[in-house]
Amino acid sequence: MITLTKPTTAKRILLSNSAKLVRGFNRIWDDEEYSRWAFEAFDNFLLGKDTDGECLYIRDNNVKIGITGWYTLPISDRGFFNLRWHGIIPERRDTGVSSEAIELLIDRLPDNAEFLVQLSFSKGSDGHFKKLGFIPIDDAINEYGGIGLTDIVCILNNGGGDENSSILIKKIDRSVRASKDKSIIHLSDLGKLLDHAKLELKKYRIRYTFKYRSGQRRLYIDHDNYTSNVLKPLSREVRYWRRTVKWLESLVRYSESN
Repeated sequence: MITLTKPTTAKRILLSNSAKLVRGFNRIWDDEEYSRWAFEAFDNFLLGKDTDGECLYIRDNNVKIGITGWYTLPISDRGFFNLRWHGIIPERRDTGVSSEAIELLIDRLPDNAEFLVQLSFSKGSDGHFKKLGFIPIDDAINEYGGIGLTDIVCILNNGGGDENSSILIKKIDRSVRASKDKSIIHLSDLGKLLDHAKLELKKYRIRYTFKYRSGQRRLYIDHDNYTSNVLKPLSREVRYWRRTVKWLESLVRYSESN
């Protein structure tokens, strides 16, 4: 089963949670410089130098096989969110994992998210993300509207792109995402998912409570920084798993009544 998980940061050396723990990480991107940029971005997030959005491991049956994430843009109030470094180790490509990871990532975006933005620097990257449902910015302007020149400049400036970069857009439509998978989900499977979600919710609630009480006892810390870098990410996880539990509970009730 494909899952996305956050690296833990509590009292551990950086290397224990770094992107380099993904076996084959250096082969995700052909360009060595891209690998270095991706690794630095991931570790900057863990160090608290970058607290925007999320950096996540992509796991298959608890084995790390890639990284992904998202961050906000100055135009995020209008529903635009940027994809972070997203990559799968070579031996797991062309298996649907990357697409599934993108869909799981979309579930984690803020409720107002309408567009997921990808800034590509090569034709190979372009081709890959087009397979995942991203379309060129020109096509997005014609199809969706509401995207102007200032938006394009904002995306380029915040993603480190230039005139040689290409912008790809994926439209987010949560109302139809649940119906994309035509396979039958059995009630027993829903029950297993619900049990897992409840365990995750309990885990993050305990972790949040522990960190909150720990912060209250520590007199000589920057409480604003502690709240931003420790408590808020955990609180976000609690809200995410609470919503997931409620959603799965409603599905179980519906299945039991039919």
